[in-house]
Amino acid sequence: MTFSLRIEDEEGLREGHLSIWASETEDGDLQLLLKGELADEEFITSAQGPMDDPMTLVNNVTRAASHDLPYDPEQFVQFIFMVSWTFVPFDDTILQVGFDDTIPNDFGEEIGVTVPERRTLSGFEGYVVNLTIAGEPGSMEVVFNPELPLPIQAALMDEGFHSEFSLQEYAQDQTGPEIPVSPRAHMDMIFR
Repeated sequence: MTFSLRIEDEEGLREGHLSIWASETEDGDLQLLLKGELADEEFITSAQGPMDDPMTLVNNVTRAASHDLPYDPEQFVQFIFMVSWTFVPFDDTILQVGFDDTIPNDFGEEIGVTVPERRTLSGFEGYVVNLTIAGEPGSMEVVFNPELPLPIQAALMDEGFHSEFSLQEYAQDQTGPEIPVSPRAHMDMIFR
């Protein structure tokens, strides 16, 4: 999967891309390599976790990102993975055009959720889901296709801030570069 990345804030406009490759390890875990560029700065990290436990995989990816990546790319990785599995339980009940309700998330916050339409991006149709947290400024728009592991588009908007990623390319069978072990992941393995 390859996403375009875009941030606009008081520092100006910064753009780039993020590619994610997935492979199965010898012990059956899912290994992810995340490599990209944002504002002419390259970044790379990797993580792995059990295929049948997405929360552990998300935690491992976000932990590796926080140790290996500069701030802006790390925030995108957190955004892409956290919105997929922890922010709101996106299921068939919610993913229907016309859905409009308030639901609690895993953090005990009340989330306003509306699904106004469907949108096609890079050949994939998805549900546009608008999210707001009661009493908090800003909003989030996420486009989900239930058949894909990550959103096809998402934007986080607040006064003076706009952060967005959009799917540019998706290949079911993907061969990526050699997956390096992040320095932090290597230390975690040594001290287990």
